[in-house]
Amino acid sequence: MKKPAAKFFICLAACLLAFAGMSQAATADGRLIVRINSVERISQLLDQVAGPIDPAKPNEAPAPGAMLRMMLGGTDWIDPARAITATVTLQDEKPQLFVFIPFSRPNPDFAASHKAMTGPDYYFIANPPVSSAPREILAPLYRASAAPGKDLVSVEIPVAGLLKNLSGEIEKGLAAIRQKAPQDGAPQAGAEQLDWMAQTMQSLGRQVKNLSIGLDLSQDVAGLSLSAFPVAGTDFAARLAKPRQASGFLLNYQPQGPITFRTRAYDIAAYLDLFDGLYTSMGLNFACFKKIAAPFTGESAGSMSLAGNTISTQGVWVLDGPGNDAEKLAAGMVDCISAYMKSMQDYAAAQGQALPQMPLPSLLEPISINGHKVAGISIPMTDASQQGAALAPLNLRMAVVDRFALFGSGSAEMVFMMGMVNTFREAPAAGPLMQMEMDMAQVAMMGAKSAGQPLPAKLPEKAVLSFSLDISPDKAQMLYRANVKDMKAVAALMGAMKPGQQKTVAQAPGYEPPRPQRVEGPRPEPGFGQPGDMGRRPDRPVQNAKALALKNAALAAAYGSPGAAVRHYREVLKMEPDNLKALFGTGLAYVEMERFDKALEYMDKALAMEPENAAFIYGRGWAYLKAGDQTAALLDFTRAAELGNKDAGYYLESMTRR
Repeated sequence: MKKPAAKFFICLAACLLAFAGMSQAATADGRLIVRINSVERISQLLDQVAGPIDPAKPNEAPAPGAMLRMMLGGTDWIDPARAITATVTLQDEKPQLFVFIPFSRPNPDFAASHKAMTGPDYYFIANPPVSSAPREILAPLYRASAAPGKDLVSVEIPVAGLLKNLSGEIEKGLAAIRQKAPQDGAPQAGAEQLDWMAQTMQSLGRQVKNLSIGLDLSQDVAGLSLSAFPVAGTDFAARLAKPRQASGFLLNYQPQGPITFRTRAYDIAAYLDLFDGLYTSMGLNFACFKKIAAPFTGESAGSMSLAGNTISTQGVWVLDGPGNDAEKLAAGMVDCISAYMKSMQDYAAAQGQALPQMPLPSLLEPISINGHKVAGISIPMTDASQQGAALAPLNLRMAVVDRFALFGSGSAEMVFMMGMVNTFREAPAAGPLMQMEMDMAQVAMMGAKSAGQPLPAKLPEKAVLSFSLDISPDKAQMLYRANVKDMKAVAALMGAMKPGQQKTVAQAPGYEPPRPQRVEGPRPEPGFGQPGDMGRRPDRPVQNAKALALKNAALAAAYGSPGAAVRHYREVLKMEPDNLKALFGTGLAYVEMERFDKALEYMDKALAMEPENAAFIYGRGWAYLKAGDQTAALLDFTRAAELGNKDAGYYLESMTRR
C-alpha cells in the first residue's frame, strides 16, 4: 500500500507547488494552505466519473475512488468535521510537503505506512520525513483544519505576505527584463510599461491579505468561488467599507433572454479609482469613463440575445436624478470607446506589436419615440468564432425618461422599455452587488443557428452559468455555478460545430416555409408595458402569477429565447394543466428549439381539447414541415384552410401557382 499512497501525496505536492509558484510559501504574514474538506466526496466523484465496475471483468483495475480509499486505508477513520490541510515550502531549493490529517479514531496501519507523526487527534506527515513536527508549520495547519468550509477543496493564498517575502526575486526578474529588452530589439517604452504594470500589480496585491479559492463539485453542480480579504488601512479596505445603497428601483424588472444581468447601486468612480494605476500602466485612460459614469447610480438591469447575425439587447440604467440628456450620454460613450480602442493600439505598438485597425463606433441619427428623444450609437462587431457570417453592428438606442436611461437595440425594444418605466419603484435593495446569468444552451443554439449548424436532439432546455460579485466590509467575493451534465451537453454541441457546415431542413421543394400564426400571450395591463400608458401608475403593482408567467413566456418567445419561454409556460401548466395558450405556446417554442417530438406532443395535447382550432392545426403543420414530414404538413395545411385559416390558404395557393 506504500506505493499507491505515495502517489497520492506526490500529486498533492505537485498541486501545492503549482500554487506556490515554485517559491518559498512560508511568510511572516501567513502560509499558503490547501484544504481538502471531504476525501470521501472526492472518492465518490472519482467513482462516478469512472463508472461502475464491470462484474464480467474481475481482473479489471478498481475505480479511482476505490483506489483512493485503499491508499488511505478507508476514509471512515478521518474526522469528517475537520479538513485535511497541507502546505509546501522549499528547503535548499527542494520541495518540502507537510500534511495534517485529523482522525476520529486512530489508524495505526496508515500511520506506519506513511511514517506519520501522531498527535492526540491527528497525523502529521512530512515528505521528505523530518524528525519532529515544526511548530510554525503544525500550528497554522491545525487551525485551518478546524474550519473546513463548504467547498470540496479550497486554497488560502496570503498574497500580501507572499509578495513581501518574494520581493527580492520579483525585483531580480524585473531587472532582467529591463536589461534584456534593448538587446532583443524590443522598444524601450515597452519594457518600461511592463515594469510599471508589474509595480502597479504588486501595489494592488499588497492590499490583499488573503485570497481564497474554493472549488465545489458534485455529480450535478460545479461551483468556483474567489474571495479577497483586504489589508487593514488600505484603499481596498476603504472601498469595501463604504456603505451600500439601501434601496433601488429595478427589483420588479425581470429581464428576459439567454443572457441577463443586474447590478445594485454602487460608487462606480470609487472602484475605477482603485484600478486606475493598473489601467494607466497598460496605457488605458479611463478618465472619460469615470466622467460619463458620474450621472449614474450604478444600478442597472438588462438582457442580450442573438438572432441570426444580430445582437439584440434591452435594459435600463438608473440616473442620480432627472435632467440628463440621451444625446450627451451617447456622444460621451462614442468618445470613450474610441479613445479606449486607440489606447489599445498605442499600447500594442509600444510592445512592438501591431493590432489590426479596428472600426470605431459612431453616433446614430436621433429619432423620436412616444414623444421622447432617442439617441444611439453603432458599435462594429466581429464574429470571433468564425463559424458564420460577420455579426451586424450592435446598435444601441438610448432615451432618458425621468431618472432612467433606457437602452435597446431598436425601436421595438425602446417602446417596450418606455412602457416598463411605470413599474420602476423605489424599494429596499436586495441581492449581490452584481449578477449575471447565461443560459448556455440557448446561447449555443443561437450560435449554431446563426452559423447554419445542425442541432442535436438532446440539447438541454436550460444550462445556466451564473456569476455574482458581492462585497462586505471584510471581503469581496465572486461566485460561479453551473450544472455539470447540462454543460457537458452544451460543450458537445459546440465541439461538433464545423465551419462552413450548413444546416438543411426538409421542406416542400421550391417553397418557402410559412410563418405560423403567433399564439398571443396576454397584453400588458396599463402601466406594465403599453406605450400609451407613459406617465400613468398601474392600479395594482403585481399581476397574478399565471398572467405574469404567460406574459413572460410571450416576451421570451418574441425576443428569441424559446428555452425561457418553455420554463414560463411550464409554470402556467403547473397551475393549470389544461391551459391552451401554455400548451400550444410550449409546442411552438420547442419547434424553435428543433425538438420536434416534444413540439408535436404539446401541440397534440392542445388539439385534443380543441380539434377544430384552425390556428393550432396550421401551427402543427408548420412543425411537421420544419421536421421534414411534408405529407403530414400538407394534410394539416389543407384542413386548416378548410376551417378558414388564411395563412394556410395562402400557402396552398402558392403551391398551386408553382
